[in-house]
This record gives sequence, structure tokens and C-alpha cells, in this order.
Amino acid sequence: MAKYGQSREQHYYAPAWWQKLGVLKRAATTALEAPSGYGKTTAVKDYLTAAAAKTGAQIYWRSARADNPAASYQQLCKLVARLDPMVGGTLGQSGLPDAHNRADLSERWQELSCSAPCWLVIDNFQYLQPVFPTAFFAALLERPRSGLSVILISQLYQREQLSLLLKLGVPLLTQADLSWGAADIQAYALQRGLNLTESEAQLLYRRTGGWVTAVSLYLRLRQEKRPERESTGGLMFLLEHAIWNPLPRSQQLILLHLSPFQQVSEAQLRFLCQDISPPPDLRAALNLPLIRHDLLTHQIEIHELLSDFLQERRRQMGRAMNHDCLRRAGDWCRVNGSQLQAAGFYEQAGDFRAILKLDPRLFFHDQLEGKPFYRIAAAWARQQGLDTALLREEPLFWLRLAYILLISGQNEVFAQLLRRLFSRLHRSDPADRLLLADWYLLKSYTYLPDLSRMTRTLEQARTLFQSDVSRVIQADSPWCYGVLAPCSLFHQKPGQIGQEAVDLSAYLSLYTRFTRGHGAGLECLFRAEASYYAADLVTAEKQAYKAIFIAQNSGQEILVLSAFYILGWVSVHKNDAHFWQEAVRDLKGRAGEVFEQAFILPSSAETLQAVLVSETGLPGKPAFPDWLKAGALSRDRLPWLHQVQVTLYLSYLLDTRQLPRLTASLEALFPSGIQIRCFGDVFPALLAVQAYHALGQRKPAREILNQAITFLLPDRLFNQLIVCDLQTQGLVSACFKEDFPAQAASYLQARQQMEAAFIHGYPDVEQQQAAEQLTEREREIARLAAAGLTNEEIARQLFLSVSTVRTHLRAVFRKLGIQHRSKLNDFLP
Repeated sequence: MAKYGQSREQHYYAPAWWQKLGVLKRAATTALEAPSGYGKTTAVKDYLTAAAAKTGAQIYWRSARADNPAASYQQLCKLVARLDPMVGGTLGQSGLPDAHNRADLSERWQELSCSAPCWLVIDNFQYLQPVFPTAFFAALLERPRSGLSVILISQLYQREQLSLLLKLGVPLLTQADLSWGAADIQAYALQRGLNLTESEAQLLYRRTGGWVTAVSLYLRLRQEKRPERESTGGLMFLLEHAIWNPLPRSQQLILLHLSPFQQVSEAQLRFLCQDISPPPDLRAALNLPLIRHDLLTHQIEIHELLSDFLQERRRQMGRAMNHDCLRRAGDWCRVNGSQLQAAGFYEQAGDFRAILKLDPRLFFHDQLEGKPFYRIAAAWARQQGLDTALLREEPLFWLRLAYILLISGQNEVFAQLLRRLFSRLHRSDPADRLLLADWYLLKSYTYLPDLSRMTRTLEQARTLFQSDVSRVIQADSPWCYGVLAPCSLFHQKPGQIGQEAVDLSAYLSLYTRFTRGHGAGLECLFRAEASYYAADLVTAEKQAYKAIFIAQNSGQEILVLSAFYILGWVSVHKNDAHFWQEAVRDLKGRAGEVFEQAFILPSSAETLQAVLVSETGLPGKPAFPDWLKAGALSRDRLPWLHQVQVTLYLSYLLDTRQLPRLTASLEALFPSGIQIRCFGDVFPALLAVQAYHALGQRKPAREILNQAITFLLPDRLFNQLIVCDLQTQGLVSACFKEDFPAQAASYLQARQQMEAAFIHGYPDVEQQQAAEQLTEREREIARLAAAGLTNEEIARQLFLSVSTVRTHLRAVFRKLGIQHRSKLNDFLP
């Protein structure tokens, strides 16, 4: 560390800073620019004093005064006369520069020199600027050195001067050079007798931004054992008196208008301050401690400490000032496409009419002021949505907000908002035509999953849309039909699954046209799922591929994901490891995109992920999130997701053999007993059957199973029954024989065809991957060895030496990770 002078507190310098000051001895001209409180004057004085003691060089120093620039200029000329009598005499006799003498005096400044090495230091140069023309400044910079080094110290240079410094390559030391880092703070504190840890020094650096005066004050208060709140208050007091109070009103207004941001661009600065009168000097207003100018990016960064002070000051200035600053900030964000941030500023300002100018579709998935936006949307609907004038002012905003309520499962608030909006829209008003069309589009969701009523409602929307499309729901809008399994939602009537597919097709033919493809591919996915559960694998595979093609071309990633889910299970039954790998690879690749794009609720993404992990064994992910294991099913969720979460929770309890807890949960979830009203109810029902059977409770197991068979039998949806049959050692088969004897034969035939896949599980992908590492010759030898041939027999058949066969077999064993020939058949087809 470097320290000079009598006061160790005031004269501590960071080693890196002291080293940079070495330029004062090398350069013809050096410039320093930093706000007050960084010790630039003291640093130069101490450095030159130490250097002069070694070299004998003279120091000529003049500090300009703020109250009298003309007098400061005359005193500077007298000082110049001491080191260069000819130039100084001419400057002093010519008086203040004007249009007549400026050119001549510029030449005199350029001729300035001295016979012996010396420094000329002009401190507080900013106060000389009113009487010191740019031409003089340029002359000082461009003169030959001739033994004289000029040092200019300023809080702020004019733009022209700064450009000239950079153009001529004059060394410029700034606030960034003078600021202390955490290591400097730690060393300075130690010198004062305070032992700060590294983390404490880092914290103090973050609080003060390395502003020397603030660091010194904070450590002094700590040394006096003041409470933490007093230290913080002391820093605020310093900001108040050292920065805020000396500023003119116009510069205070600039800082207040910047206070919503910690980083601003020059264009942003001009936008926020465009109405301030009289137009202030923006650069002068920002030449303050804790404000950093990035010359490369032209960004202005306000330190957190100063930012907190300015925000508090803005609030103290009254409601009107606070509203004006926040509204301007919101306007800037809105104009530049940051609508979510704009909404946050308008919300703070209490300016809901400004919020109505925004498009809430742009931040479906985001958080506002630390809260999920869908919760804020509900609050707006309950509060501002009661204002008739606001509803009529921007009805399109409210319709878009209603869709957010719908996709976040807030159906009651959604329905209430729709009712209030309907009374404000009129068929006779041409301006309301498309608004009413979108209203009916949203209204159709209130009848979900009654496809006939949904379609009738869309027929009303069709007459209003005419050739137009929705301005509320579009192809990239979040999904609202549940997760993965459309059959779970839309299959409601036993024996009617074919007609339900037709009804879904009729609905989607209208819906996808109005929404530019939202939901495209859902009908094919429904048919694929229905075919899979009916054990028609050929149709299931065909419809899944068809769904993928349609959905991909309409940007419906969640439907593509769901179709690959079906294809993965088809591959299990085909025992096709390659097909399985492809399906799982696509599931993995697309799942991440869906989690980010298609859901606004974290619990929804986690639920879908739990389905994928539990069904496909995706590596590196826990099968069940902790909240699901705990049975916290009241979390925010997408509509129709509760059923999936219940199934996953019961599956977790069954897998971990927590059977008493499972049956207790069933009684809590279904106090009147499980009732199968749609296909989605079958999954928790069959899990309940397995649990009651494992506990030896035959009666409830058979009652629920009979319900499930009654629902599934008319459409021959046997797959899940086969799984349950295998898990309960033939309980389903016995139930068919005793209670459904006429259909028992068809079920048992389906079980015989399908059970192999459920018994063997997923294709042995890892083993096939290992086998693919073998060379053609190694694979040939391995097949013969697996068939029981000896090394000698293999050698004769392949015309190889026995040692070559032995070498190849050793390589085969190593690659497959086995030690005996008996294991070869596990890896080879």
C-alpha cells in the first residue's frame, strides 16, 4: 500500500492507483476527471511532492474558484509568468480572451515552456471553462513538452474538451481509476485499526461503489461502534449534503427522472428529460460520485447506494412527482418494446390507463414486481375490472387479460370478467364486431369439455369473424387443453369415443381457423391415443405421425411432444429399441422448449416433467418434485391438470408402498368415493384398485374395478386394464370371468397380445448401444460364440487362427462389460 502525508486516513492510496500516477512524470499533459470525494487533488499533490523530493523539479499549482472565473484566470496567468515570464507577461497584459485576441493568445499558450523540469497543475479546471476557450485548451495539449508537464484536474470536462483529450491520446485518469476495490478497502480498514473480513470488504464495496469519502465515513462510524442503521443513515446523510443539496433544481430533476433505472443510455436520458425547462446540461448533472460513464457503450450506470437515495427522494417529493417520473419510465419501456417493465412502472405509478395501452399477451409467463403475472391479472380483474369506464376504454386489453385468467385456472374470475365485458359490447356497433367475436371464442371455453356446446358457441363467433381472425388467441398462445392426454379430457361417454373424435374435429375446424392454427393436430392426437389404448398400434402410430406433421407446421410444440409420447409407447410394444431411442430423444429435446414456452405455472412444467420421467425414465431428473411427494396439490396449476397431479401423487405412494397413506388420500380426495365420469378418472381409479388389492381389501377394489371396466369396455380400451391385471396377479381377468363373462374372451385375447411388452418393459437400449460399438468381425465372432461354438470351431469356420479369435472375444467382452459367453445373447439379436 502507498501512504503519504501526515494523515494516514486521508492519504491512503491503492497500489494500482499510485502506479497509474506514474504517468504524471512521463506525459507532457495529463488530465484527471472525477467527482468530488475521490481524493484526486490530494493524490496528485502527494505524488508530485514525493517525486519532486527526488528530482528537485518545481511544482506550480493554481486552484480555480467557482465564484470568480475571471479572477482565477488572471491568477493563473501570474503563476505562468513565474515559470515562463515572456508568455505569462503577454497573457497577463492581454486581459480576458475575446474574439479579437483569442487567436494570438492561443499561440502564446502553445509556446509555454520552462528551462528546468517542472509541473504546472491547474486544479478545479471546471471553474475556468467559462473564460478558457477550447482553442486555449487545444493549445495546451498540443504544445511541445520542453521540460514542462501540465496537469489538469477537473470534476468535469466539456464534451469538446473530452473529445480532444481522447483524440490526441492525452492520458486521462477517471473515477474508475480512483475508486477503491474490496482489497483496497480491506487494506485501508486495517491501517485504521479495523480488521475487515474479505466478505465484509466486498459488502462495503457493493454499498459504496468504492467512493473514497463514503468508505471513510462508513469505517469511522463503525470505529465509533455506531449501529448498522446509523452507518446506513450516515451514508444517506453524506449523499444528501455532499451530492444532492449543492445541485441546482434542474439537475435534481434530471436525477429524479432517472431514478427508476440503474443504467440508462444517452437516448434514454434525452427521452426521460425532454420536458425539463430550462434544458439542463445533462452531462454536468451526471458528473457525480457513484455515477459511472462507460465511454464505449455510452451507458450511464448509477450505483445502488445513490439509486436507493434517489428513489426515496423521489417519493418524498410528492405523489405528482413520483407519478410523473414513473410514467415517463413506463413510456420509455413501452416505446422500446419492454412492455412487462412498462407495466411494472405504470403499476407503481397507479396509472392503470397507461397499462391499458399494453398487450398482456407479451408477458404471459413472466413475473411483475416479484409476483407471477397471472396473479396480478386476477387482481386487476377484481378491482379495476369493476370500473365501467375502464372496461369500455380498452375492451381488447380485457379480453386478452381474460385469456390469461383462463389459462392460469382462475375460471371464476374469468367468467365474471366475461359477463361484465358482454354488457359493454354491442352487435349494432361495427367497432365491436371483432371484440364480440373474440368474446364468443373465449366463451366457448366455459363449456369445456362439452364439444357440442363449444361448437355452437363458435358458430356465433364465425358470423362475427367473417374473414378475420382472433386478436386474443393465436398460434403461439399458451396451451389450455390439459397435458399430454386429450382422451382424458374429451372422452366422456362410454362407447362414444369415435363420435367424440368427430365432434372434436368439427370444433377444431372452426377454432384453428380463427386462431391461425392454435390446437392444430389435436384431433389426430386424440385418435392416436384412443387407438393406442384400444391396442390398435398400427392406427396409433399413423395418427401420431399425422399429429406431429400438422402440429409442427402450426407451431404447436406441446402436441408434438404428446405425439412422441404415444410413439414411445408404440415402440415398447414393437420391442424396437431404435424407435424407442428416437422417441425418447425427441421427448427430451422438446420438453425443455415446452417447459419454457407453453406454461406459465412452474407446477405445470414440473407435473409434465414428472409424467415424462416416470414413464420414459429421462435421466438426471427426479421423478417427482418434493411438493408432489408431500401431496401439496392445491398449488397453482393449469386447468384440468389437477387430475394428472392426483394420478402422479397416487402413483408415487404406490411405487413407494405407502399403502395406508394412499388409501387415506383416496378418501380425502374422493369423500363420496371414486366416480368414473371421463377417461381421465380411470388412471387414479386403477391405482386405487392396486392399493386396495395389496391391502387385502377385496370389496372396494372390485367395486372400483367394475366401474372402470364398465367405462372402458364399450370402446375396448384394454391397455390400462392389462397393466392393472399384471400388477394385481390376475384380478382384472377374474373380474371379467365373474362379472363380464360375455366379454371375457375378447379381453383375455387382448391381454395375450399385449402383455409381453408390459412384462418386458422398455427395449434394452443400453445393451443395443453397447453392441453397436462392436466391429463387423467382432460381431460375427460374438454371434458364433453365443451359438455355442468353441474358439477352435469359430477359427475353422472363419478361416482365422485361434489366437485371433481369442483376441477378438476379449475385445467383445471388454466393450460389452461382460465376463462369460452366456451373457452374449443379452446383447445380440
